[in-house]
Amino acid sequence: MATVKIKFRPSSVDGREGTVYYQVIHGRVARQINTSYKLFPAEWDKRHSRIVIISPDKDRQQYLLSLDKKITEDIDIGLPETRSGRDRALPI
Repeated sequence: MATVKIKFRPSSVDGREGTVYYQVIHGRVARQINTSYKLFPAEWDKRHSRIVIISPDKDRQQYLLSLDKKITEDIDIGLPETRSGRDRALPI
């Protein structure tokens, strides 16, 4: 079994968007799968590994909703969620 966790890597430059990535752990070996999903640190809930929509801008809200949908589609393979929220156990 492998576990997939959704993580956020903030930008090293203040005021810039960071990147969402997936951490895949199998046999005690962790790998990262990068995505092109960009968001600001305030738009990420680290505790629940979820996007938080806080912007009053409708275009930004739509963008964040589309990212949330893409993340859900990426990890939604029909397996039950684990105790840590959106982490998934994957058969390998």
